[in-house]
Amino acid sequence: MHRSITSTVLALAVLAGATGPGTAAAAPGGQRPTLARTVIVSRIGGRVSVEQPSSNHFSRVAVPVVLRVGGSVDASGGVAGVEIATRSKKRWTARLSHGSAEVLQARSGETTFRLNGALDCASAASVVKRGPRRRVLWVSDRGGPFVSQGSYVSAAARGTEWITTDSCGQTIVKVLKGIVAVHNLVTNQTATVPTGHSYTGQPEAPAQTAAHFTWTNPEPITNGGEFAAISCSPSGFCGAVDNNGDVVTSPNAAGGPSTWTTTNLVSDIGLDSISCPTAQFCAATDGLSGDVLVSDNPAGGAGTWQTLTLPTNGVLEGVTCTSPSLCVAVDGGGDVIVSTNPSGGASTWKPASVDPGDALDDISCVGESLCVAVGAGLSTSTDPSGGASAWRTTSSITGVAVSCPTTALCVLAGDTGDVTTSTNPTGGPAAYKYVAGIDSLHPFQPGTGVSCVADGPCVIVGLSGDAVTTLDPTGPASAWSTKTIDANSGLAGVSCVSADLCVAVDQSGDAVIGTR
Repeated sequence: MHRSITSTVLALAVLAGATGPGTAAAAPGGQRPTLARTVIVSRIGGRVSVEQPSSNHFSRVAVPVVLRVGGSVDASGGVAGVEIATRSKKRWTARLSHGSAEVLQARSGETTFRLNGALDCASAASVVKRGPRRRVLWVSDRGGPFVSQGSYVSAAARGTEWITTDSCGQTIVKVLKGIVAVHNLVTNQTATVPTGHSYTGQPEAPAQTAAHFTWTNPEPITNGGEFAAISCSPSGFCGAVDNNGDVVTSPNAAGGPSTWTTTNLVSDIGLDSISCPTAQFCAATDGLSGDVLVSDNPAGGAGTWQTLTLPTNGVLEGVTCTSPSLCVAVDGGGDVIVSTNPSGGASTWKPASVDPGDALDDISCVGESLCVAVGAGLSTSTDPSGGASAWRTTSSITGVAVSCPTTALCVLAGDTGDVTTSTNPTGGPAAYKYVAGIDSLHPFQPGTGVSCVADGPCVIVGLSGDAVTTLDPTGPASAWSTKTIDANSGLAGVSCVSADLCVAVDQSGDAVIGTR
């Protein structure tokens, strides 16, 4: 197996595949990959195609092209190079062949090639007649945070070569060169596999934990833009933002797609985050600058929104408002920007450098008594408008999203399928508990949003399309129940209206409603 696949890959690497109609557009000159957003795909040999997220169409690759994270590479008839960016600013390239994979990347730089293509497992008779259907992916790298993922195991290596073969009853990882760390997605155990050896993962039949929520199928609620975030008020009003610069609102999210209204706020850039503490007030941030958009009538059309350019050291990454009289935003330069009169103009927003040089990705506040910001580090304050000296920062705690329903509970979603919790959020690093692998179906996939209700459930969603739910967020990984609620698109965010209603949005313009 080693000899035949390796020789085939080498042969493909020198083929000059033809191009023609349907060829993917070339990357602009000098284009580089961007962390957690884009990769660069090149054709090394044979036939290589790419599919952008939600496009449902593969295009041939002739020269290097930009592929958005969440898109797919088809190297079943050739050899593809996939170049990525990392936090260290170093770029790495992996080679793929013999299969097709969805490309996912966490903010840590960890890049997962998730095998594409549905397996035909309809019946034993079909297997006997045609032989077992399978998916295959060959991966080779010379260092870099690359992972391949099949149905039952995932494989991570640094500077090696391996093959993942996925079938209805098992996933096999065969190591051709170097050493691979193989994680069993069923048992949550990891094994080290050396050159020439294989690891086989198979399904088990453990007792299943009932899903805490019943989720609807994804329902289109906008014009197809990729959602970035959602926020719902206790009254049931919800606002979501997408990469088309739209805000999409509903006074009754559980009422179905017809209750949602789309309003375009900016035409040239997307919106990244939103906070709607009431139906009468929302604040949103754009994706390329230091602008915050606020409205005292968020469902009233574009004319009811005003754009404020804030004094920041980086692009605004997140915003939370506990009321129309307190909003706190965070940026990519380690700043928090606070206003006690958010609609009063840009001058009412005051910046404080709390984690200089490190990006802050999200923030959650409880009234005026607690704010917790997460990103490359953790910053907390019991007096958020008190300036930089009122904030305490540590680099030993990280996260991509945070929800603090009370001053006695904060839950941080991580970018490798992990969660960090604290019942004493201002107590320093020792007050935080880290638990890995809470998503039993896709334990390495990054979280994108978390929402917790006081004395109620916590829900974490991620790029795997899973909702991971618990009534015991400070418990072990087994306290979390996983359900894939959007198999065709990554989830961008979630907001729980109450203990009995949560709303998630995906990267295809859909909403998924959870009730219990």
